[in-house]
Amino acid sequence: MKLFDRIQTVFTNAKTPPAAFRDAELGSLTSEAGLWRGVAKRDDLYIPFTVAGTAAAPDGGLLGHVRDLTRRFHEVESEGLAFLRAEVPEVSARKFTFHGLEFLREDEPGAFTLEWLAHGDDTYFWRVSYEAGKPKVAGSDD
Repeated sequence: MKLFDRIQTVFTNAKTPPAAFRDAELGSLTSEAGLWRGVAKRDDLYIPFTVAGTAAAPDGGLLGHVRDLTRRFHEVESEGLAFLRAEVPEVSARKFTFHGLEFLREDEPGAFTLEWLAHGDDTYFWRVSYEAGKPKVAGSDD
């Protein structure tokens, strides 16, 4: 292969820009590798979220669950933080900043994850994973 052909291959195989999708209630979402990201605005809150989907669009059922959960965000976040503090006693007195909501399983829409960062410590993401709409697992990773 000639040098020009190699250079042309690099530029023609360049990564395509992320796909875009617009939801009437949740706003703009962008996608990379089948994961769609957006930010829901509720009152004065901005709620980052990620949902599974295809290259063409996010999963419609999961978007419905994002809409529902963001409408009840204060209630769900309080429940998640209470569960995290009960399951991981060393963080019981910590303050957290919400970081994101994930719905990644089309086959189980009641399965989702809430994620926070602890104030003053951005080395760990603290998570609560839900199954069937109930908190099941709490923990962290870096």
